[in-house]
Amino acid sequence: MFQYAFGLSQATRLNSELKIEIDNFDSPEEYRNFELNLFNISAKKVEQEDLDSLGVPSLSSKKIIPKIRRGLLKKHELNLPIEEKTIVIENGFAFDSTTSKITDGTVLIGNWQSEKYFKQICDRIVKEFSIKNPSAIFKKFQEVIIKNVGLSVSVHVRRGDYANNPKYNAKHGVLPVEYYSKSVELIREKIPNAIFYIFSDDIPWVKENLSFIKPVIFVSDNGTNNAEDIILMSLCQHHIIANSSFSWWGAWLDQKKDKTVIAPKQWFVASNDTTDDLIPKEWLRI
Repeated sequence: MFQYAFGLSQATRLNSELKIEIDNFDSPEEYRNFELNLFNISAKKVEQEDLDSLGVPSLSSKKIIPKIRRGLLKKHELNLPIEEKTIVIENGFAFDSTTSKITDGTVLIGNWQSEKYFKQICDRIVKEFSIKNPSAIFKKFQEVIIKNVGLSVSVHVRRGDYANNPKYNAKHGVLPVEYYSKSVELIREKIPNAIFYIFSDDIPWVKENLSFIKPVIFVSDNGTNNAEDIILMSLCQHHIIANSSFSWWGAWLDQKKDKTVIAPKQWFVASNDTTDDLIPKEWLRI
């Protein structure tokens, strides 16, 4: 979603068309499925003929020749100014203001995890990240949240790969129970009768370890898909997010001016990357 929002912002600035490369999602190395098509996105899939017109080899092929050609092109462009590059690769985790010089016909590679890249087209992003074909269960939860929206608090608990995959556990880790207990306490100081809506990939763990969160409504594991969960989060008035872009987007897509968003101060377990540009200044970090 960060990648898409950044690309859409650049395409809007340049009055150009955005196309996205999704062939990597067919790769066994990619642990995620492509799900942006669950939203009302406007971008089309990039075809190899589009890349050929730019002189760019396949971006997803694991064959030796395309890999060599990609490497040579990147090396050739390494010291070029950004406005002359055909491929722009993200240079670090922090916001890069030179991206405002990117020109039409450029391939963008990176995560681009800062609202500074796309905040100026906020309304368009909210519109494109809306559910294309909402399910009956989505509509049910939507009605429930909106009915008591002033009291609603989304809580996201990310475990899954963070807990079970050594690579992601070493980088992100899982948030301690204390983070959620302190966050809930802060919310209750402001809204004593808050209603908490739980979103998680491990509901049994939440029920066992976060039983102090009451009253609670468990949204996940009821038949909604990932896109619907993000939008249901955004309908809530306040948010307790995990160190995950999943709930970051749930909180960010909520455009209510008086929302409260609580985010973890430590986003990564072990990383030198600063997250100052990742977390909007209006959010509370604990």
